[in-house]
Amino acid sequence: MQTSKHSKTLRKRYLILSSILLLGTILQAQPGHLGSSCQNEAFEKKINRMLDFDVPTMGVTRLKKLMEEGKDIQIIDSRTAEEYQVSSIPGASLLTYKDYTEDDLEAYDKSKPVIVYCSIGYRSEQVAKELKEAGFEEVYNLYGSIFEWANRHYPLTDIRGDTTRLIHGYNRNWAQWIDDREDLKKVW
Repeated sequence: MQTSKHSKTLRKRYLILSSILLLGTILQAQPGHLGSSCQNEAFEKKINRMLDFDVPTMGVTRLKKLMEEGKDIQIIDSRTAEEYQVSSIPGASLLTYKDYTEDDLEAYDKSKPVIVYCSIGYRSEQVAKELKEAGFEEVYNLYGSIFEWANRHYPLTDIRGDTTRLIHGYNRNWAQWIDDREDLKKVW
């Protein structure tokens, strides 16, 4: 009788330990961002070194799905005006990193979800932190940002809202993380 009880206890401990180890592996594989990943492993490693993961992240496929479902979300581009004028994610408004005031935030609804992006996610993470501090209830940093959006062949729009094949790569060094394709032209 005791052997059976002892083996049940050991099995329970084994299952608990296995579950903990599995959860740790999942979280380690995706530090701070569940359901988000990049197609290019080297790009993903670069992003993971750059971000603090102080705010939740959202993957580009999740954002695209929310947009297709017509969800009431606010998309904020935190790049420079020059970058934004070349192309942006459809429906995004510009809130330039380090160059906005509290008055600029009045254009946004603090109770609606906000997804912030830049080129790869560093600047947008900083803006997302500031939005959280300003009282925005649900804020996400777009993991991989506009570079991953473009790499997934998702649509880009120009300043007029027309579809474009241009993407601002920030500079030659950062543009390396945008896939080379015939249907997409990198500028900086």
